[in-house]
Amino acid sequence: MRLNRFGIPPLYAITDIPAEGNYSRLVLRLAAAGLRWIQIRVKGESDLRFYEEVRRAVLDSPQVTVIVNDRVDIAIATGAHGVHLGDRDLPPGLTRKVTARDDFIIGCSTHE
Repeated sequence: MRLNRFGIPPLYAITDIPAEGNYSRLVLRLAAAGLRWIQIRVKGESDLRFYEEVRRAVLDSPQVTVIVNDRVDIAIATGAHGVHLGDRDLPPGLTRKVTARDDFIIGCSTHE
């Protein structure tokens, strides 16, 4: 798979709540289809359920770079590879300090 100069593949999946409610199964299906970067975007789940689903996805799909939408705490606690920040989340510089990992991926929305 070709990566751009930032190491990002040309196709990047952003999930929403799957019909069966099982994020790790969805990540496994996307990985089987060849996707290697998957952003888990969940609105409205409890913190514990979101944590459990992301953790399972990270453990079950070691070949996938898992990015968590909005939740730096969940990303760190689950061992995810990074976080995508919205305009109401922590700023990227502060997020870098909180994660204390040089290899932690931080993406952010740039729309106005």
